[in-house]
Amino acid sequence: MRNTPTSIHGYFREVFEQSVDNASFLWLLRATALVQPHYLPAELIELEDRIQNNLNALHTTSTEDAWEICKAGLEWRQAGEVFTAAIFAFRSLEVKRIQQVVETAFSHDNALKGLISALAWLPAKFVDPWLDRFIKSKDLDHKYLAIAVYSARRQDPGPILFELLQREDCLAHSQFHARAMRLIGELKLKALMPAINAGVDASDEAVAFWARWSALLLGNRHMLEVLEPTVVTANPFQQQAIDIVMRCVSAEQGRRLVSALSSNKGPSNKEPANKKLKRATINACSVFGDPQVVPWLLQTMEHLPFARIAGAAFTHITGIYLEENDLAIDVPDIAAIVPNDDPQDEDVSLDPDENLPWPNVEKLKVLWQQYGQQYASGKRYFLGKAITPELLQQQLQQGYQAHRHSAAMELALLDPSCILPNVKARLGKALEGGADV
Repeated sequence: MRNTPTSIHGYFREVFEQSVDNASFLWLLRATALVQPHYLPAELIELEDRIQNNLNALHTTSTEDAWEICKAGLEWRQAGEVFTAAIFAFRSLEVKRIQQVVETAFSHDNALKGLISALAWLPAKFVDPWLDRFIKSKDLDHKYLAIAVYSARRQDPGPILFELLQREDCLAHSQFHARAMRLIGELKLKALMPAINAGVDASDEAVAFWARWSALLLGNRHMLEVLEPTVVTANPFQQQAIDIVMRCVSAEQGRRLVSALSSNKGPSNKEPANKKLKRATINACSVFGDPQVVPWLLQTMEHLPFARIAGAAFTHITGIYLEENDLAIDVPDIAAIVPNDDPQDEDVSLDPDENLPWPNVEKLKVLWQQYGQQYASGKRYFLGKAITPELLQQQLQQGYQAHRHSAAMELALLDPSCILPNVKARLGKALEGGADV
Protein backbone atom coordinates (compact mmCIF):
# COMPACT_ATOMS: atom_id res chain seq x y z
CA MET A 1 0.00 0.00 0.00
CA ARG A 2 1.41 3.42 -0.95
CA ASN A 3 2.17 5.93 1.73
CA THR A 4 0.04 9.02 1.84
CA PRO A 5 1.64 12.42 1.32
CA THR A 6 1.13 13.08 5.04
CA SER A 7 3.17 10.04 6.06
CA ILE A 8 5.85 10.92 3.54
CA HIS A 9 6.00 14.44 4.94
CA GLY A 10 6.26 13.04 8.45
CA TYR A 11 9.07 10.69 7.48
CA PHE A 12 11.11 13.42 5.82
CA ARG A 13 10.50 15.76 8.72
CA GLU A 14 12.17 13.21 10.98
CA VAL A 15 15.10 13.05 8.58
CA PHE A 16 15.48 16.82 8.56
CA GLU A 17 15.11 17.03 12.34
CA GLN A 18 17.95 14.52 12.57
CA SER A 19 20.06 16.68 10.26
CA VAL A 20 19.55 19.67 12.56
CA ASP A 21 20.41 17.60 15.63
CA ASN A 22 23.46 16.11 13.92
CA ALA A 23 24.82 19.45 12.71
CA SER A 24 24.35 21.03 16.14
CA PHE A 25 25.98 18.13 17.97
CA LEU A 26 28.86 17.86 15.50
CA TRP A 27 29.48 21.60 15.84
CA LEU A 28 29.84 21.05 19.59
CA LEU A 29 32.28 18.19 18.96
CA ARG A 30 34.34 20.40 16.67
CA ALA A 31 34.30 23.30 19.14
CA THR A 32 35.65 20.92 21.77
CA ALA A 33 38.22 19.44 19.39
CA LEU A 34 39.60 22.88 18.56
CA VAL A 35 40.85 23.33 22.12
CA GLN A 36 42.07 19.75 22.55
CA PRO A 37 45.80 19.15 22.02
CA HIS A 38 45.66 15.84 20.17
CA TYR A 39 43.58 16.57 17.08
CA LEU A 40 45.22 16.60 13.66
CA PRO A 41 43.97 18.70 10.71
CA ALA A 42 42.62 15.64 8.88
CA GLU A 43 40.43 14.79 11.87
CA LEU A 44 39.10 18.34 12.04
CA ILE A 45 38.37 18.29 8.30
CA GLU A 46 36.38 15.09 8.74
CA LEU A 47 34.23 16.76 11.40
CA GLU A 48 33.74 19.83 9.21
CA ASP A 49 32.66 17.73 6.26
CA ARG A 50 30.12 15.90 8.41
CA ILE A 51 28.73 19.22 9.65
CA GLN A 52 28.47 20.58 6.11
CA ASN A 53 26.77 17.42 4.83
CA ASN A 54 24.04 17.79 7.44
CA LEU A 55 23.67 21.49 6.70
CA ASN A 56 23.35 20.70 2.99
CA ALA A 57 20.58 18.20 3.74
CA LEU A 58 18.40 21.01 5.09
CA HIS A 59 18.37 22.65 1.68
CA THR A 60 16.79 19.62 0.07
CA THR A 61 13.41 20.38 1.65
CA SER A 62 11.12 23.40 1.59
CA THR A 63 12.62 26.41 3.31
CA GLU A 64 9.57 26.81 5.54
CA ASP A 65 9.77 23.24 6.86
CA ALA A 66 13.52 23.49 7.42
CA TRP A 67 13.20 26.82 9.21
CA GLU A 68 10.48 25.50 11.51
CA ILE A 69 12.82 22.70 12.55
CA CYS A 70 15.73 25.09 13.10
CA LYS A 71 13.50 27.50 15.01
CA ALA A 72 12.40 24.71 17.34
CA GLY A 73 16.06 24.04 18.11
CA LEU A 74 16.58 27.69 19.08
CA GLU A 75 14.41 27.13 22.14
CA TRP A 76 17.35 25.32 23.73
CA ARG A 77 19.42 28.54 23.53
CA GLN A 78 22.55 26.45 23.03
CA ALA A 79 25.51 27.33 20.80
CA GLY A 80 25.21 24.31 18.50
CA GLU A 81 21.53 24.91 17.76
CA VAL A 82 22.16 28.63 17.24
CA PHE A 83 24.98 27.79 14.83
CA THR A 84 22.75 25.54 12.71
CA ALA A 85 19.80 27.95 12.72
CA ALA A 86 22.08 30.88 11.88
CA ILE A 87 23.59 29.08 8.89
CA PHE A 88 20.12 28.43 7.52
CA ALA A 89 18.74 31.89 8.36
CA PHE A 90 21.56 33.88 6.80
CA ARG A 91 21.59 31.71 3.69
CA SER A 92 17.84 32.24 3.32
CA LEU A 93 18.30 36.05 3.30
CA GLU A 94 15.07 36.33 5.33
CA VAL A 95 15.42 39.29 7.69
CA LYS A 96 12.91 38.02 10.26
CA ARG A 97 14.71 34.72 10.59
CA ILE A 98 18.02 36.46 11.01
CA GLN A 99 16.58 38.77 13.65
CA GLN A 100 15.23 35.81 15.60
CA VAL A 101 18.59 34.03 15.57
CA VAL A 102 20.44 37.17 16.67
CA GLU A 103 17.99 37.84 19.50
CA THR A 104 18.31 34.24 20.71
CA ALA A 105 22.10 34.36 20.51
CA PHE A 106 22.27 37.43 22.72
CA SER A 107 20.09 35.76 25.34
CA HIS A 108 23.03 33.66 26.54
CA ASP A 109 26.82 34.14 26.26
CA ASN A 110 27.34 30.53 25.24
CA ALA A 111 24.69 30.81 22.52
CA LEU A 112 26.44 33.86 21.07
CA LYS A 113 29.49 31.70 20.28
CA GLY A 114 27.33 29.69 17.90
CA LEU A 115 26.26 32.79 16.00
CA ILE A 116 29.82 34.11 15.71
CA SER A 117 30.94 30.69 14.50
CA ALA A 118 28.17 30.56 11.88
CA LEU A 119 29.08 34.00 10.54
CA ALA A 120 32.69 32.87 10.30
CA TRP A 121 31.68 29.64 8.54
CA LEU A 122 29.49 31.18 5.82
CA PRO A 123 30.73 32.67 2.53
CA ALA A 124 31.42 36.39 2.47
CA LYS A 125 28.44 37.11 0.21
CA PHE A 126 26.06 36.06 2.99
CA VAL A 127 28.01 37.74 5.79
CA ASP A 128 29.60 41.00 4.63
CA PRO A 129 26.35 42.94 4.09
CA TRP A 130 25.25 42.03 7.62
CA LEU A 131 28.62 42.86 9.14
CA ASP A 132 28.28 46.30 7.62
CA ARG A 133 24.80 46.65 9.15
CA PHE A 134 25.89 45.35 12.54
CA ILE A 135 28.94 47.57 12.88
CA LYS A 136 26.88 50.64 11.89
CA SER A 137 23.97 49.71 14.13
CA LYS A 138 22.92 51.94 17.02
CA ASP A 139 22.93 48.82 19.19
CA LEU A 140 26.39 48.48 20.77
CA ASP A 141 25.91 44.73 21.17
CA HIS A 142 25.58 44.50 17.40
CA LYS A 143 28.84 46.40 17.02
CA TYR A 144 30.49 43.93 19.36
CA LEU A 145 29.11 41.04 17.31
CA ALA A 146 30.58 42.53 14.15
CA ILE A 147 34.02 42.98 15.73
CA ALA A 148 33.97 39.41 17.05
CA VAL A 149 33.17 38.08 13.58
CA TYR A 150 35.83 40.26 11.95
CA SER A 151 38.23 38.76 14.47
CA ALA A 152 37.21 35.17 13.71
CA ARG A 153 37.43 35.79 9.95
CA ARG A 154 40.67 37.78 10.31
CA GLN A 155 39.01 40.52 8.29
CA ASP A 156 39.82 44.23 8.54
CA PRO A 157 36.72 46.36 9.33
CA GLY A 158 38.35 49.35 7.66
CA PRO A 159 38.32 53.02 8.75
CA ILE A 160 35.12 52.63 10.77
CA LEU A 161 37.04 50.87 13.54
CA PHE A 162 39.15 54.00 14.12
CA GLU A 163 35.99 56.11 14.19
CA LEU A 164 34.28 53.85 16.71
CA LEU A 165 37.30 53.91 19.00
CA GLN A 166 36.90 57.69 19.27
CA ARG A 167 33.36 57.37 20.64
CA GLU A 168 32.73 57.43 24.37
CA ASP A 169 29.76 55.05 24.16
CA CYS A 170 31.83 52.43 22.33
CA LEU A 171 34.72 52.76 24.75
CA ALA A 172 32.31 52.32 27.64
CA HIS A 173 31.06 49.02 26.18
CA SER A 174 33.72 46.76 27.71
CA GLN A 175 33.10 43.73 25.46
CA PHE A 176 33.32 45.81 22.30
CA HIS A 177 36.35 47.76 23.52
CA ALA A 178 38.27 44.64 24.62
CA ARG A 179 37.56 42.69 21.43
CA ALA A 180 38.57 45.72 19.35
CA MET A 181 41.89 45.90 21.21
CA ARG A 182 42.45 42.20 20.50
CA LEU A 183 41.52 42.58 16.82
CA ILE A 184 44.11 45.31 16.30
CA GLY A 185 46.86 42.93 17.38
CA GLU A 186 45.51 39.93 15.47
CA LEU A 187 45.44 41.89 12.22
CA LYS A 188 48.59 43.93 12.94
CA LEU A 189 46.73 47.21 12.40
CA LYS A 190 49.66 49.49 13.22
CA ALA A 191 47.76 52.59 12.17
CA LEU A 192 45.55 52.06 15.23
CA MET A 193 48.46 52.04 17.67
CA PRO A 194 47.21 55.27 19.29
CA ALA A 195 44.03 53.43 20.30
CA ILE A 196 46.15 50.63 21.77
CA ASN A 197 48.27 53.13 23.71
CA ALA A 198 45.11 54.66 25.11
CA GLY A 199 43.83 51.23 26.13
CA VAL A 200 46.85 49.88 28.02
CA ASP A 201 45.97 51.85 31.14
CA ALA A 202 42.21 51.32 30.95
CA SER A 203 40.39 50.68 34.21
CA ASP A 204 38.62 47.69 32.67
CA GLU A 205 40.79 44.58 33.19
CA ALA A 206 39.92 42.96 29.86
CA VAL A 207 40.46 46.14 27.84
CA ALA A 208 43.84 46.78 29.47
CA PHE A 209 45.03 43.22 28.99
CA TRP A 210 44.12 42.93 25.31
CA ALA A 211 45.60 46.35 24.58
CA ARG A 212 48.88 45.25 26.20
CA TRP A 213 48.72 41.89 24.40
CA SER A 214 48.25 43.62 21.04
CA ALA A 215 50.97 46.15 21.76
CA LEU A 216 53.43 43.30 22.36
CA LEU A 217 52.24 41.48 19.23
CA LEU A 218 52.86 44.71 17.31
CA GLY A 219 56.44 44.83 18.58
CA ASN A 220 56.29 47.00 21.70
CA ARG A 221 58.66 45.04 23.95
CA HIS A 222 58.12 47.51 26.80
CA MET A 223 54.90 45.59 27.41
CA LEU A 224 56.89 42.60 28.68
CA GLU A 225 57.50 44.32 31.99
CA VAL A 226 53.91 45.55 32.16
CA LEU A 227 52.55 42.04 31.54
CA GLU A 228 54.82 40.24 34.03
CA PRO A 229 52.33 40.50 36.95
CA THR A 230 49.67 38.92 34.73
CA VAL A 231 52.04 36.03 34.05
CA VAL A 232 53.00 35.21 37.64
CA THR A 233 49.70 35.63 39.49
CA ALA A 234 46.39 33.81 39.13
CA ASN A 235 43.96 35.91 37.05
CA PRO A 236 41.51 35.45 34.14
CA PHE A 237 44.19 36.30 31.55
CA GLN A 238 47.15 34.41 32.98
CA GLN A 239 47.30 31.73 30.28
CA GLN A 240 47.03 34.25 27.44
CA ALA A 241 49.79 36.32 29.07
CA ILE A 242 52.03 33.26 29.45
CA ASP A 243 51.33 32.33 25.84
CA ILE A 244 52.79 35.53 24.47
CA VAL A 245 55.23 36.79 27.10
CA MET A 246 57.18 33.54 27.46
CA ARG A 247 57.85 33.56 23.70
CA CYS A 248 59.40 37.03 23.85
CA VAL A 249 61.58 37.04 26.96
CA SER A 250 65.31 36.42 27.17
CA ALA A 251 66.63 33.22 28.73
CA GLU A 252 67.35 35.03 31.97
CA GLN A 253 63.92 36.70 32.10
CA GLY A 254 62.17 33.42 31.28
CA ARG A 255 63.92 31.53 34.06
CA ARG A 256 63.06 34.27 36.52
CA LEU A 257 59.38 34.14 35.57
CA VAL A 258 59.27 30.34 35.77
CA SER A 259 60.91 30.54 39.20
CA ALA A 260 58.40 33.15 40.33
CA LEU A 261 55.52 31.01 39.14
CA SER A 262 56.82 27.82 40.74
CA SER A 263 57.28 29.53 44.10
CA ASN A 264 53.87 31.22 44.06
CA LYS A 265 51.53 29.47 46.50
CA GLY A 266 48.41 31.25 45.38
CA PRO A 267 45.86 33.27 47.37
CA SER A 268 45.34 32.04 50.93
CA ASN A 269 47.19 28.81 50.07
CA LYS A 270 43.98 27.31 48.65
CA GLU A 271 44.51 23.97 46.91
CA PRO A 272 42.51 24.73 43.72
CA ALA A 273 44.49 27.94 43.23
CA ASN A 274 47.76 26.09 43.82
CA LYS A 275 46.73 23.47 41.28
CA LYS A 276 46.05 26.11 38.64
CA LEU A 277 49.34 27.87 39.36
CA LYS A 278 51.21 24.57 39.01
CA ARG A 279 49.58 23.98 35.64
CA ALA A 280 50.39 27.57 34.66
CA THR A 281 54.04 26.94 35.55
CA ILE A 282 54.13 23.81 33.38
CA ASN A 283 52.55 25.72 30.50
CA ALA A 284 55.09 28.51 30.93
CA CYS A 285 57.93 25.96 30.71
CA SER A 286 56.40 24.51 27.56
CA VAL A 287 56.05 27.87 25.83
CA PHE A 288 59.47 29.07 27.04
CA GLY A 289 61.14 26.12 25.33
CA ASP A 290 64.45 26.23 27.22
CA PRO A 291 65.65 22.65 27.89
CA GLN A 292 66.96 23.77 31.26
CA VAL A 293 63.40 23.31 32.58
CA VAL A 294 63.26 19.63 31.56
CA PRO A 295 64.65 18.21 34.85
CA TRP A 296 61.91 20.05 36.72
CA LEU A 297 59.31 18.69 34.29
CA LEU A 298 60.59 15.16 34.90
CA GLN A 299 60.17 15.65 38.65
CA THR A 300 56.69 17.04 38.09
CA MET A 301 55.69 13.97 36.07
CA GLU A 302 55.99 11.91 39.27
CA HIS A 303 52.86 13.63 40.60
CA LEU A 304 49.82 12.07 38.93
CA PRO A 305 47.65 15.21 38.66
CA PHE A 306 50.36 16.89 36.57
CA ALA A 307 52.03 13.92 34.87
CA ARG A 308 50.35 14.17 31.48
CA ILE A 309 50.56 17.93 31.04
CA ALA A 310 54.23 17.80 32.06
CA GLY A 311 54.74 15.02 29.51
CA ALA A 312 53.13 17.18 26.84
CA ALA A 313 55.47 20.04 27.78
CA PHE A 314 58.45 17.67 27.45
CA THR A 315 57.33 16.78 23.93
CA HIS A 316 56.69 20.42 23.05
CA ILE A 317 60.29 21.28 23.91
CA THR A 318 62.17 18.17 22.80
CA GLY A 319 60.08 16.85 19.90
CA ILE A 320 60.09 13.39 21.51
CA TYR A 321 56.59 11.93 21.24
CA LEU A 322 55.86 9.58 24.11
CA GLU A 323 53.58 7.01 22.49
CA GLU A 324 55.56 6.82 19.26
CA ASN A 325 58.77 6.08 21.16
CA ASP A 326 57.44 3.61 23.73
CA LEU A 327 57.75 6.22 26.46
CA ALA A 328 54.15 6.06 27.64
CA ILE A 329 52.49 3.73 30.12
CA ASP A 330 48.99 2.38 30.54
CA VAL A 331 46.58 4.36 32.68
CA PRO A 332 47.88 4.09 36.26
CA ASP A 333 45.85 3.84 39.43
CA ILE A 334 44.15 7.20 39.22
CA ALA A 335 42.54 7.21 42.65
CA ALA A 336 44.81 10.11 43.53
CA ILE A 337 43.33 12.28 40.81
CA VAL A 338 39.66 11.34 40.92
CA PRO A 339 37.71 14.65 40.77
CA ASN A 340 36.95 15.90 44.25
CA ASP A 341 33.82 17.60 45.51
CA ASP A 342 35.44 20.89 46.48
CA PRO A 343 32.96 23.56 45.30
CA GLN A 344 35.86 26.01 44.94
CA ASP A 345 37.59 23.83 42.37
CA GLU A 346 36.20 24.78 38.96
CA ASP A 347 37.72 21.71 37.31
CA VAL A 348 36.29 19.04 39.60
CA SER A 349 34.23 17.42 36.85
CA LEU A 350 36.66 17.99 34.00
CA ASP A 351 39.91 16.36 32.93
CA PRO A 352 41.73 18.72 30.58
CA ASP A 353 44.50 16.13 30.08
CA GLU A 354 42.16 13.25 29.23
CA ASN A 355 43.61 12.70 25.76
CA LEU A 356 47.28 13.09 26.65
CA PRO A 357 49.52 10.03 27.14
CA TRP A 358 50.82 9.00 30.57
CA PRO A 359 54.62 9.41 30.61
CA ASN A 360 56.95 6.60 31.64
CA VAL A 361 58.99 8.75 34.00
CA GLU A 362 61.80 6.28 34.62
CA LYS A 363 62.42 5.75 30.91
CA LEU A 364 62.33 9.50 30.28
CA LYS A 365 64.87 10.17 33.02
CA VAL A 366 67.26 7.63 31.50
CA LEU A 367 66.66 9.09 28.04
CA TRP A 368 67.35 12.62 29.20
CA GLN A 369 70.49 11.56 31.02
CA GLN A 370 71.78 10.02 27.80
CA TYR A 371 70.71 12.64 25.27
CA GLY A 372 69.87 15.81 27.20
CA GLN A 373 73.28 17.35 26.50
CA GLN A 374 72.31 17.58 22.82
CA TYR A 375 69.94 20.41 23.72
CA ALA A 376 71.67 23.73 24.39
CA SER A 377 70.65 25.47 27.59
CA GLY A 378 69.49 29.05 27.03
CA LYS A 379 68.17 28.31 23.55
CA ARG A 380 64.46 28.03 22.75
CA TYR A 381 63.25 24.84 21.12
CA PHE A 382 59.96 23.91 19.51
CA LEU A 383 59.50 20.17 19.01
CA GLY A 384 63.24 19.66 19.36
CA LYS A 385 64.23 22.13 16.66
CA ALA A 386 65.27 25.74 16.32
CA ILE A 387 62.28 27.98 15.67
CA THR A 388 62.23 28.82 11.96
CA PRO A 389 59.49 30.00 9.60
CA GLU A 390 59.71 26.70 7.72
CA LEU A 391 59.14 24.62 10.87
CA LEU A 392 56.27 26.85 11.96
CA GLN A 393 54.52 26.68 8.59
CA GLN A 394 54.90 22.91 8.53
CA GLN A 395 53.33 22.55 11.98
CA LEU A 396 50.60 25.03 11.15
CA GLN A 397 49.59 22.89 8.20
CA GLN A 398 50.14 19.39 9.58
CA GLY A 399 50.68 19.47 13.33
CA TYR A 400 48.55 18.58 16.31
CA GLN A 401 46.18 21.32 17.40
CA ALA A 402 48.33 22.35 20.40
CA HIS A 403 51.39 22.66 18.16
CA ARG A 404 49.43 24.53 15.49
CA HIS A 405 48.51 27.10 18.12
CA SER A 406 52.15 27.54 19.12
CA ALA A 407 53.22 27.80 15.50
CA ALA A 408 50.65 30.54 14.84
CA MET A 409 51.81 32.63 17.81
CA GLU A 410 55.48 32.19 16.92
CA LEU A 411 54.87 33.19 13.30
CA ALA A 412 53.00 36.32 14.28
CA LEU A 413 55.78 37.33 16.68
CA LEU A 414 58.56 36.44 14.22
CA ASP A 415 57.16 38.45 11.31
CA PRO A 416 55.88 41.98 12.06
CA SER A 417 53.70 41.90 8.93
CA CYS A 418 52.16 38.46 9.59
CA ILE A 419 48.64 38.51 10.98
CA LEU A 420 47.98 35.97 13.72
CA PRO A 421 46.74 32.81 11.95
CA ASN A 422 43.45 31.52 13.33
CA VAL A 423 44.04 27.86 14.12
CA LYS A 424 40.31 27.48 14.74
CA ALA A 425 39.65 28.35 11.12
CA ARG A 426 37.79 25.88 8.95
CA LEU A 427 40.30 23.61 7.25
CA GLY A 428 38.14 21.67 4.81
CA LYS A 429 36.55 22.79 1.57
CA ALA A 430 35.52 26.13 2.92
CA LEU A 431 33.10 28.12 0.80
CA GLU A 432 34.93 31.26 1.85
CA GLY A 433 36.21 32.47 5.19
CA GLY A 434 35.52 29.64 7.54
CA ALA A 435 36.75 30.27 11.04
CA ASP A 436 35.69 30.10 14.63
CA VAL A 437 35.85 32.14 17.79
